Amino acid sequence: MSRTTHAPPRPIDGHHVPSAEASVSEDYDDRPTAKQLAYLRALADRAGQTFAYPRTVRQASAEIRRLRAQKPSGRVERAIERREIADAIACGPEDAARVDVNRDVTGFGSTATWR
Repeated sequence: MSRTTHAPPRPIDGHHVPSAEASVSEDYDDRPTAKQLAYLRALADRAGQTFAYPRTVRQASAEIRRLRAQKPSGRVERAIERREIADAIACGPEDAARVDVNRDVTGFGSTATWR
């Protein structure tokens, strides 16, 4: 039984040529860390902004730098914005789940039915 082994890259002009596989370890993972994502959420909440979910460590670092540069919004300002957003969602024209009792239902109690 013969085994085929790959020869290491040969030097060209006396310089070592690393293989492409040698430059990246097997357990290399470029996804953002849990600490980065938690920090991003905290910074976004502090600034009253949202952020695009980063796919790489580098993107997460860039988003952290961007959010750190933002002026923090006040607690009262954030509360007002959240209330306004919740009200807009609840009362907006896209409110398809709302039931108009005068238009959609007839009867009372256990005898009520949909029209």
